[in-house]
Amino acid sequence: VGDYNTGENEARYTKVGRLVTIHFKITLSNKGSWGGEVRMTTLPFTPSFTHYGGGSVELGKVNYGAEVGNVNTYITASQTYWRFRYTLDNLSPNMVQVSEVANDSLFGGTLSYITA
Repeated sequence: VGDYNTGENEARYTKVGRLVTIHFKITLSNKGSWGGEVRMTTLPFTPSFTHYGGGSVELGKVNYGAEVGNVNTYITASQTYWRFRYTLDNLSPNMVQVSEVANDSLFGGTLSYITA
């Protein structure tokens, strides 16, 4: 994790029982010096189990290098972050990497998960 700047950063959540739903919109103004996977941090509650595809995601100005078959979220049990995952045609899924992101990429959508 390194430095980065956001031009727009907004998220809201609703919790009903153990179900948490998050609506988010983030636009970078400079992706900075970080590397590795793109991770969205600070989930409001800890997830109880690992799952993917728990919502609808929009990624803008992300260079996958080929035609994408699916884009979704990936939430790991007992962690307070989530990641973006995609598949190219019928290949194995990949996590979105910082190297695939532009200085002005956008991330938005809705995701839901069950708390511990």
